[in-house]
Amino acid sequence: MIFSDLRIKTVNNFLHFTPQYSRFKSENRKYHIIGIQLYGTADHIFADREFTLHENCIYFFNQNEDYIVDVKEKGACISIHFTTFVPINIKSFCIRINDNISIIQTLNRIGHLFMNAGKCNVKVLSELYKLFSKYEDIYLKEYSPSNLKIIKAKEFINLHFKETDCITSAAKEYGVTVRRFNDIFKQNFNTTPNQYIINHKINLAKKLLESKEFSISEISNLCGFEDIYYFSKTFKKVTGQTATEFKKKL
Repeated sequence: MIFSDLRIKTVNNFLHFTPQYSRFKSENRKYHIIGIQLYGTADHIFADREFTLHENCIYFFNQNEDYIVDVKEKGACISIHFTTFVPINIKSFCIRINDNISIIQTLNRIGHLFMNAGKCNVKVLSELYKLFSKYEDIYLKEYSPSNLKIIKAKEFINLHFKETDCITSAAKEYGVTVRRFNDIFKQNFNTTPNQYIINHKINLAKKLLESKEFSISEISNLCGFEDIYYFSKTFKKVTGQTATEFKKKL
């Protein structure tokens, strides 16, 4: 299940959002975002992929992923910002749906409860868990039953990403050749297994840097990099800044 480890800590904000700029960045967020695009069109450009939000697109933006928004047609959306006790492993996604009434009603109900209470409470959390259940059903239906195996394969990679033969083992777990596994993985997640592992390592490195408990050398080792030179080179390539620069900004 895509949100099986979800443990919501609190709701930070509820808003009806209309962009004020035609292009802007969303980076270094301390919260996840879930919501629906009501109207308008905007490209969301991530480090390894991009997708376009149209009318009636539901979306989830993982706090570990920075992105650039390029507004094509000014619109509006309903969003909830929230934090969790346990990191969410699934990458950001958007899916266009036909029936938006149930989703909008649930989002507005959460907003009403949140705004009236002035804080996150049990009722707000209860409704938010229901919303995630709806999103999970939509997400899983987007993939054919046969491709649910690839989600399991990705979970395998999340557990074994430090191992040098991780992709080979994941392909074996899935039951296909490495070449075929690469193709299937990219079709489903818009990135190669190798790039997914790199991004996974860098996201982990960011969290460890934020903790301020480890040296850069220790983080390089904990994230499964061969040496600190390769870690530094990869970190800058993915984030646009060195690990030292990232740590100083914190």
